[in-house]
Amino acid sequence: MMSFGMKVGPDEVGLWTWPLLALLIVRIIKGADPRLWMLFGLVAGFSIESKYSVLFLLAAFLAGLLLTPERRFLANVWVGTGACIALVVALPAFLWQAHYGFPMWELLEGGQHGKNIIAGPGLYLVQQILITNLFLFPVWVIGLVWLFRDPPNRFLGYAYVILILEMLVFHGKHYYPANVYPILIAAGGVQIERWTASLRPLRFAIVAYALVLGPIFVPFTLPILSETTFLTYQTHVMHALHTSKSTLATEHGRDVTPLPGDWADMHGWPQLAQTIKSIYDSLPPDERVQAVVVANNYGEASAIEFFTPEVPVVSGHNQYWLWGTRGYSGNVIIDISGDCGKGRHLFKSAELATRFNAPYTIGWETDIPIMICRGIREPLSAIWAEKRIYI
Repeated sequence: MMSFGMKVGPDEVGLWTWPLLALLIVRIIKGADPRLWMLFGLVAGFSIESKYSVLFLLAAFLAGLLLTPERRFLANVWVGTGACIALVVALPAFLWQAHYGFPMWELLEGGQHGKNIIAGPGLYLVQQILITNLFLFPVWVIGLVWLFRDPPNRFLGYAYVILILEMLVFHGKHYYPANVYPILIAAGGVQIERWTASLRPLRFAIVAYALVLGPIFVPFTLPILSETTFLTYQTHVMHALHTSKSTLATEHGRDVTPLPGDWADMHGWPQLAQTIKSIYDSLPPDERVQAVVVANNYGEASAIEFFTPEVPVVSGHNQYWLWGTRGYSGNVIIDISGDCGKGRHLFKSAELATRFNAPYTIGWETDIPIMICRGIREPLSAIWAEKRIYI
């Protein structure tokens, strides 16, 4: 959750919407105006627009309600109204997906075949403990137990279990269900507060425990230490816990860098952009005017666009593929992590301009070749369909 909050991304929205969806159902069960289902639908639709994984949560909520007497709250006209509102709000996203052949489904399928590390049930549960802090996870476990013991809120306990089962069946990454934990942590906090209502010394001890042990894992999520200091810190913590970075790895290549994957992925981009710009500027004027960079992935492409916007770039990776060749013939290409189509003799000439390296970069951005390809035998637009890769 702290990881979601320290960067801008679709998971950040779920930190607010997932607990809000749970709160709205709880309020309705406790006697609030059933027209709140309309607000539920609005929040659900907005959350779907942000990230489709909330559909798994909604399915888990529905199953949790059906498994408890609270299913009676579904027999209400406002439930259907809320569902319609959610559908209307989320409809543009689904229409866009349908128009482009459901690239999100293609991306998820692609991740299952070589990119993602598939965790078994045991490892996945260990990962859930680690991502919620090894020393503080008992709070949400207490919350889960309490939810199962509290009849009006029991559907939330079922919903959590079903959500995790969904993730296991569909091979979700360990952080996909992470936005559900504020719900369990809140429930655990309520129960702990009740247990310690007349035991103030115990409350102080719990607070002291959280303040002392809770921050131990903060440097693994927030880049608050320098790289060299963190590496020393990481070595000591991992040794003390008898674990390794690979325990939390979600993709092949993310655990080979010394830094955690997200932090490593914040390194090297300015240097890569400047390296590409130097190569681009070194081209003769007649070549530079028609040259375009072909990036291997959206990270490389967006870094070049951000740091050196004067350098044109295209990519076949994910959303970039939809933006096409941008009118470039491909007669002169600066190819990142490529070989100028060597196997099919796509270019008349190819030369290695340099090999890019930068400290602390993510694994697949290390020692990457940058080629200059000249004299394309087929227009780039003619082979663009082959460049499509959603993964």
